[in-house]
Amino acid sequence: MRTENTVSIGRAKPSLATIGVLAVLAAVSSCGSNGTPRGDNATKGEENSSAAAPSGATRAPSSVLPPKAPGGVLDQHGLDTAALDPSDLIGYEILTIGGKGKPVGLLDTSQRIPIAPAACQPVWDVIRYRTAYPATGRVVQTAEDTSQDNGQQTSIILASYAPTTASLAISDLHQALRKCTAFKGIPGDTEYTYNNLKELPDPHLGDEAISYRMTRTLRGKAATMVPPTQHSYIVVRIGATLITFSSFGVSKENDKDTQIPLPVLAAQIKKLT
Repeated sequence: MRTENTVSIGRAKPSLATIGVLAVLAAVSSCGSNGTPRGDNATKGEENSSAAAPSGATRAPSSVLPPKAPGGVLDQHGLDTAALDPSDLIGYEILTIGGKGKPVGLLDTSQRIPIAPAACQPVWDVIRYRTAYPATGRVVQTAEDTSQDNGQQTSIILASYAPTTASLAISDLHQALRKCTAFKGIPGDTEYTYNNLKELPDPHLGDEAISYRMTRTLRGKAATMVPPTQHSYIVVRIGATLITFSSFGVSKENDKDTQIPLPVLAAQIKKLT
């Protein structure tokens, strides 16, 4: 990350890039470096190019769509190899937070904490970089656009599952977005409210994919420092691997809907396939 984007929350409003990295670090660090849970008192956190697709959905050209899913289930080494390196995405700064030799946290479902309403659980799970199913490996990265100050940042999570459960995770999200309209994150030092959940048209990526948006609002005293943000997600299944792309923008400062940058989508899908 560029050091000029790092600020003290007590003195100034954090940049988008800083908010994004802190959110990703909070989600990954819910487990210790050796995969041991840090406890319930650990801080709970989260986390533009447009294409001709209806309702703002980002659609990749056919040249980046994999003709055939890779066979087998990738282990951690396989995911490390499939994750982005700095040379894979020109114009972006790639930061690896988990995987590629760094702790990835627990890969089972022990850190999956129930929320209410239960119909929203799969959406919350994605925010926390997990599903209802155990993973065989995980890589967590961010890609920040370096073409401008405070450039858009995208989180990229690769996780590998058993062949049948990877598809079930996509199905769970489809069902959740039909029933879930709003929910609250886990109470702690800070508490977020998520609303305006909306499933977007199929982005037609990989073997199957789902795209959606929602608004996140921080409650309490810290809300004055962190304005409401609009978050966009695209989850792509390629074989037994799920790639979760997420990006966000400040709602009041951006009249356009937040979208996942097409170069990031194309680079990661190409690298995996």
